[in-house]
Amino acid sequence: MFCSGPLAELTVVDWDTEPGTCPECGEYAKGTFETVPGLALLNFVDDGEAEYFGQTDVCWDMQATDRDEQGRATLMCPAGHTWQAAMDEQCSTTGSGERDGSLTTSSDH
Repeated sequence: MFCSGPLAELTVVDWDTEPGTCPECGEYAKGTFETVPGLALLNFVDDGEAEYFGQTDVCWDMQATDRDEQGRATLMCPAGHTWQAAMDEQCSTTGSGERDGSLTTSSDH
């Protein structure tokens, strides 16, 4: 299932620790790892060789949450610890185009 736009509301439930907290340090998740594709622009010089222009056009509409083989999202706390979580996206949008969903952290950290 594909939803575009940022998550508007996220509910995190963890069976082993307080809801939404890191299994290593107990801090709340700061966010999910995302992949955002971009087009690195090129500049062609006189001899026909290309150089990087130094700018990338980001394709925000193709942003996607990074997931493991089981479809679980990767979360990170402010301390930089990561863990996997099952994520159920509802794809219901608000008037601003934001999506909402829920997240359940896995019990097999």
